[in-house]
Amino acid sequence: MALGAIVGSVRAIFMSAIPGLVRRGLTANAMIKWASPLKLSYRRVNMLADIRKVKGLAKLEAAVRKVSSTVLLPKYVMYEDDYRSARRYFVKATMQIFDEGSGDTYERWVSFYTNRRASKDQWTRDFLAGYVEGRYGSAEQILDMELVSVAHKKGWAY
Repeated sequence: MALGAIVGSVRAIFMSAIPGLVRRGLTANAMIKWASPLKLSYRRVNMLADIRKVKGLAKLEAAVRKVSSTVLLPKYVMYEDDYRSARRYFVKATMQIFDEGSGDTYERWVSFYTNRRASKDQWTRDFLAGYVEGRYGSAEQILDMELVSVAHKKGWAY
């Protein structure tokens, strides 16, 4: 495995841990100290940039959850990103799913791209209309879906 792939893997693991560390109230320095003995550290400047980015997203996620479901999603709760898709918005959500086969209820992260700015309810209806239930090979029932974050394509009009 190339060195770049190892650093990339370490970075991905650390970034996935940041939201939990933010919820615990750790500072950026405390997060870096936490990661060091676990061999999850990389260049300090990059770690600080990643922490700032994820902390900002965590604040915006809370703002998205607070917005009324029937109101057009305001610009101030979206973050700017330069993702590859040629769509204006990248929406992430969580779905509560009941698996009829096992009787278990679990959460699944889903995401989709769209060009239309809408309310949380409208985006949820649009996504569910195109989502094929049971596509993972089991009899599933969608109980609930909650929008968590919305990215806006950098440089594109709202």
